[in-house]
Amino acid sequence: MAIVFLLHHAYERCGCDEVKLIGVYSTQADAEAAISRLRDQNGFRDWPEGFTIDPYRVGVDHWIDGFVIVAHILIPPRSDAGGFQVAASVWRPGDLYEITDIDDPREAKFGVGQVVRCEEQAVAGHGESVLVATQVVQEKA
Repeated sequence: MAIVFLLHHAYERCGCDEVKLIGVYSTQADAEAAISRLRDQNGFRDWPEGFTIDPYRVGVDHWIDGFVIVAHILIPPRSDAGGFQVAASVWRPGDLYEITDIDDPREAKFGVGQVVRCEEQAVAGHGESVLVATQVVQEKA
């Protein structure tokens, strides 16, 4: 089975991973030559250790386990005196979100394990268009 070489460049910025597929090459040497051509270009020179070359077999499934989408949502406070809590959640079909972690669960209106519906809203201090949990659609399992 044929093997190709994928060249990626990855780095972290503001807590987010940024990954770029640079190209697919027929030999390791061709991928290394691409790094030599790119390493002094804008952006790449700021993260020179971000290049990786990975051999891949052609005609083989490489991602076979499915995936989940993780999103940060805001949970309203329990009382008028509290502030929004940031929560990690897993997206579900129908634009529902299962809460998996909350900064301070004692202050949050909804809890870990609940599935909530969210709406995009402007929230001072968080942004003009953020996902805010509005109602529980499924209680904890």
